[in-house]
Amino acid sequence: MAISPTGITSTIKPKLLKKVLNQAIEQEAIKKIFPDAVSMDTVEVLNKQGRKTQISTLRDKDNNILYRLFKFNLPYMIKRFYTTGEARIFNQQGTLPYREVKTSVVNLKNKTVVKTREEVFTVTENTDKNKVVTKSLVEKQKTNPDAPYIETTSINQYQNKTPKNYYQTTIQRDKDGYITKKSVTHSNDGLPEDVYNNDYIHTMLWKPQEFKLNLFKDAIQKNGLKDENIQLRCANLGYKRVEPTQFAFYRDSERKLIFNSDYPGCDYKPFFTTITEHELTHARQYRDVRLYEKGLLNGEKAQKAKQYKENFDNYTDFKDNEAAYEQQIVEAEALENGYKAGDTVSYIFHKLLEKFNGKLVDKHLPGFVVK
Repeated sequence: MAISPTGITSTIKPKLLKKVLNQAIEQEAIKKIFPDAVSMDTVEVLNKQGRKTQISTLRDKDNNILYRLFKFNLPYMIKRFYTTGEARIFNQQGTLPYREVKTSVVNLKNKTVVKTREEVFTVTENTDKNKVVTKSLVEKQKTNPDAPYIETTSINQYQNKTPKNYYQTTIQRDKDGYITKKSVTHSNDGLPEDVYNNDYIHTMLWKPQEFKLNLFKDAIQKNGLKDENIQLRCANLGYKRVEPTQFAFYRDSERKLIFNSDYPGCDYKPFFTTITEHELTHARQYRDVRLYEKGLLNGEKAQKAKQYKENFDNYTDFKDNEAAYEQQIVEAEALENGYKAGDTVSYIFHKLLEKFNGKLVDKHLPGFVVK
């Protein structure tokens, strides 16, 4: 008999202790949280290590899973929420059904969530009528109580349960949220290396609000502005389709980047990347002016900071003269950096779409609308 490294025989199977299926739900507490739930399954098993696990599953009238709870004789439990729907592909007419599974691991001792995972599954057919499963995943795991989560984002495609295409990024942050380690793995399928070798690949699966906060933090780090204590704020600056719109601005006196939450496209990831990199270029320019005025710059950096100061002191607004506005070095740099960053995000996104044959479905990606 083969013995595993832990001394447990590999032939031992989990033992079923209890099984109750299709139990009608009468508890008001459950009905209040899961109004579509009509039945519950309860299963208890003894696993290979001799630990008891109780699994409770809520189902709707069509037998779809709504929720699962895993209880162990250990100081943690697992909760899973299931959602189904359809997402429309960007610039295409068809829709694809998806299933979303949100998982959280809870430490029962201090009631904290130590791990979360959001998975979106879709099943499609290729040209040979074979089933292809695409899974998009965002996972966060708390490994250090004094620092944020380790974040993993990945998109994996399977055919006949065999990996076909994939990419995965893992980033680790310090206690202030700045990246300290980053790695990328991907399938060798001929896509340009610059799809993966960039600063934005790990942002592709983030939700809009999470995307804004983390992309801002990453851009602060990339622009060398960690010590400037710049804050990101939203404001209702107004929006009318027929009039010029102020998308965002940087207020150096308060160290704030303020973006217009009224603009309908503010959640579009390439657009938000563009305005963030544009305004943080101004933040860097203002910092260089302060260093120049203190005599802390020399050579080419001092010359450029002098030009920044002259531009800021004699600034031409876009509304007054568009051509003069764009010719100012402070704006020329900001426009170039902003558009380049936004184009990069859009480029990565569409290259990933090509890689996954247009079947990349995740309702948090730019370009998708959930019906």
